[in-house]
Amino acid sequence: MRSQIKLIFYQFIVFTIISPAYSGHRVGNGGDLIRANFIATGNQVVKFLLAQKPSFLEEMGLSEDSLQQVLDYQQLEVSELPLIDNSGSLVDALGVPGKITLNKSAWIGHFENLRDIYFLVFHEMLRSLGVDDDNYKISNALLPFPDDFKIDTRFNTDIPLDDHQKLKNILETDNVILAGPGCKKSKGRSFFDIDWNKNILRVTLKDMSAKQSARTYQRVGCYMALPIKGIAGKKLTIGMVDIYSRNTLAHNDSSKLFMSIYTVSSKPSLKITKTIKTQGPSRTLTRSPISFVSGCGETSILRSNLGLFLKNKSGNASSNVEKIEFYLSLEDC
Repeated sequence: MRSQIKLIFYQFIVFTIISPAYSGHRVGNGGDLIRANFIATGNQVVKFLLAQKPSFLEEMGLSEDSLQQVLDYQQLEVSELPLIDNSGSLVDALGVPGKITLNKSAWIGHFENLRDIYFLVFHEMLRSLGVDDDNYKISNALLPFPDDFKIDTRFNTDIPLDDHQKLKNILETDNVILAGPGCKKSKGRSFFDIDWNKNILRVTLKDMSAKQSARTYQRVGCYMALPIKGIAGKKLTIGMVDIYSRNTLAHNDSSKLFMSIYTVSSKPSLKITKTIKTQGPSRTLTRSPISFVSGCGETSILRSNLGLFLKNKSGNASSNVEKIEFYLSLEDC
């Protein structure tokens, strides 16, 4: 009963914080929203474990009270800075006994896109309790999380497109392939989402990075293959691609991005290149208005190759791609 009361209370917080003043994706005090959503999501984890896996809790020496103690505003912090774990990897959250720190942009992305991150929430809860969950050896049991226990974690909703404008009938998202060292699709290292209200395809990455190294030249890549179904008289178009990157460069260092996009009928592939030389820490949006068009009524595979090439003359340079967004539309042909 107590967990149900807390869940209602935190959902009330989420509802009352959001007002018409927070239109679109401007969420005002995002830290409070993120903490409220994390707590509400954590409560669903507790609810599921009590209902479906009580013996699992007993085996781990956990109780409802111990889990609920973690879901407290005082133990949660939200940071706009990148979070790096002990291995030097970029992570979404850091959990230590008595404290959980969440990266703001990462968790806004998780909640806005309704990702299945309940196991990540449980992972950080366990770390906050001092329980060893390295490599998700415990929390992985919650993946995938049952739909019956999921909640709507979006901060705001958009006016939907008309049915004839949506891409759900042509994009086979269940069969997407992400491959390469830069986009390992496992245990929260990369995420593939589509905002069906805006027809934006989004790939969020954690491993698309070239770090400080003795090597002067480093390269990392990410490959995506998305099957598309042909519809008579319709063609898939991409009007713009956004690539979000973070860099730390010195004199004579540089970071180069290059991307190709193609289907069978669209070769030669469309190519995007960008060289970044800004000295010091920086964040860069590479926005490329393009005019990619699939074949009329084509059933094929939409493919993209993204490469990151770092010239590390200083020995201290680093570069990573955080997110790629493709702006799609379905048009007559």
